[in-house]
Amino acid sequence: MRKGSRCTVLVQERLPVSQEKLWDFLYNNLDWHPTIQRSTMDNNLRTIYLTDGAVIQEHIDKVDPIRFEYEYHFVKSPYPMSDYHATIRITKISDDECEVTWSSQFFPDGDTAENLISLVESIYKDGLRHLKEIVSKTAT
Repeated sequence: MRKGSRCTVLVQERLPVSQEKLWDFLYNNLDWHPTIQRSTMDNNLRTIYLTDGAVIQEHIDKVDPIRFEYEYHFVKSPYPMSDYHATIRITKISDDECEVTWSSQFFPDGDTAENLISLVESIYKDGLRHLKEIVSKTAT
């Protein structure tokens, strides 16, 4: 049962690496987010084991290497939300810089929209900051 209005979250981060190199890194490294202990991929179903013991299952809906984006939705999640759909897109800024946009939409279930938006924003920001640290080390 859906409670409340659809929530939207959008976080962006510029990274000191080319669009192509970042795409290759993300495509080949499933566990780049600091809260992921490990993950597995079975066809288009990714199972993520978080450091706090929680498990998320994502269905990868679309991978577009031409537009440098992929879309996914939650199949199973510990978060009080439903109909979560997200996109990660990489946009070229220059030959050695790109911008990652991580966006999603979902409905809150039993929690306030503000709490869930804040939670999702912090997950995205932590992940993109960590990604920036990783690629900054490899870019130098």
